[in-house]
Amino acid sequence: SGLSIPLIDPPTGRRCSGCQRSPNKVFQSAWADFPAPSITQAMGRLYTDSSDGPECTLCVQMTYAALTRSESELSKIKTFVSGTGKRVMP
Repeated sequence: SGLSIPLIDPPTGRRCSGCQRSPNKVFQSAWADFPAPSITQAMGRLYTDSSDGPECTLCVQMTYAALTRSESELSKIKTFVSGTGKRVMP
Protein backbone atom coordinates (compact mmCIF):
# COMPACT_ATOMS: atom_id res chain seq x y z
CA SER A 1 0.00 0.00 0.00
CA GLY A 2 1.15 3.52 -0.78
CA LEU A 3 1.55 6.39 1.58
CA SER A 4 -1.17 8.99 1.77
CA ILE A 5 -1.63 12.35 3.40
CA PRO A 6 -4.72 12.62 5.60
CA LEU A 7 -7.04 15.41 4.61
CA ILE A 8 -9.92 16.88 6.51
CA ASP A 9 -12.26 19.63 5.49
CA PRO A 10 -11.45 22.84 7.31
CA PRO A 11 -14.12 24.14 9.66
CA THR A 12 -15.96 27.25 8.66
CA GLY A 13 -17.40 30.12 10.59
CA ARG A 14 -16.08 32.74 12.97
CA ARG A 15 -16.18 30.46 16.02
CA CYS A 16 -14.21 27.70 14.30
CA SER A 17 -11.52 29.98 12.93
CA GLY A 18 -10.89 31.39 16.41
CA CYS A 19 -10.74 27.98 18.09
CA GLN A 20 -7.29 26.93 19.35
CA ARG A 21 -8.24 23.32 18.52
CA SER A 22 -9.12 24.00 14.87
CA PRO A 23 -7.50 21.50 12.50
CA ASN A 24 -5.41 24.22 10.88
CA LYS A 25 -3.93 25.44 14.18
CA VAL A 26 -3.36 21.93 15.53
CA PHE A 27 -1.60 20.78 12.34
CA GLN A 28 0.53 23.93 12.26
CA SER A 29 1.58 23.16 15.82
CA ALA A 30 2.25 19.48 15.06
CA TRP A 31 4.40 20.14 12.00
CA ALA A 32 6.25 23.23 13.26
CA ASP A 33 9.16 21.02 14.34
CA PHE A 34 9.47 19.12 11.05
CA PRO A 35 11.32 16.82 10.33
CA ALA A 36 10.60 15.72 13.92
CA PRO A 37 6.96 16.81 14.27
CA SER A 38 5.27 17.06 17.67
CA ILE A 39 2.26 14.97 16.77
CA THR A 40 1.70 13.53 20.27
CA GLN A 41 1.82 17.00 21.81
CA ALA A 42 -0.68 18.27 19.22
CA MET A 43 -3.02 15.36 20.02
CA GLY A 44 -2.98 16.38 23.68
CA ARG A 45 -3.88 19.92 22.68
CA LEU A 46 -7.17 18.67 21.25
CA TYR A 47 -8.52 17.68 24.66
CA THR A 48 -7.45 20.68 26.76
CA ASP A 49 -10.91 22.32 26.75
CA SER A 50 -14.44 21.01 26.69
CA SER A 51 -16.25 21.05 23.37
CA ASP A 52 -18.93 23.62 22.68
CA GLY A 53 -21.24 21.35 20.74
CA PRO A 54 -21.60 18.22 18.61
CA GLU A 55 -19.85 19.87 15.66
CA CYS A 56 -16.83 20.55 17.92
CA THR A 57 -16.72 16.92 19.04
CA LEU A 58 -16.78 15.69 15.45
CA CYS A 59 -14.06 18.16 14.44
CA VAL A 60 -11.81 17.08 17.34
CA GLN A 61 -12.35 13.40 16.50
CA MET A 62 -11.56 13.94 12.81
CA THR A 63 -8.44 15.95 13.64
CA TYR A 64 -7.26 13.30 16.10
CA ALA A 65 -7.77 10.58 13.47
CA ALA A 66 -5.82 12.60 10.89
CA LEU A 67 -2.96 13.13 13.36
CA THR A 68 -2.92 9.41 14.17
CA ARG A 69 -2.74 8.62 10.46
CA SER A 70 0.07 11.17 9.99
CA GLU A 71 2.02 9.60 12.83
CA SER A 72 1.58 6.12 11.36
CA GLU A 73 2.60 7.20 7.85
CA LEU A 74 5.64 9.08 9.16
CA SER A 75 6.68 5.98 11.07
CA LYS A 76 6.47 3.95 7.83
CA ILE A 77 8.67 6.48 6.06
CA LYS A 78 11.25 6.44 8.86
CA THR A 79 11.31 2.63 8.84
CA PHE A 80 11.74 2.54 5.07
CA VAL A 81 14.50 5.15 5.04
CA SER A 82 16.41 3.49 7.87
CA GLY A 83 16.22 0.15 6.06
CA THR A 84 17.60 1.40 2.76
CA GLY A 85 19.88 4.22 3.79
CA LYS A 86 19.63 5.65 0.26
CA ARG A 87 16.13 6.13 -1.05
CA VAL A 88 13.27 8.08 0.45
CA MET A 89 10.51 6.40 -1.59
CA PRO A 90 10.38 3.07 -3.46
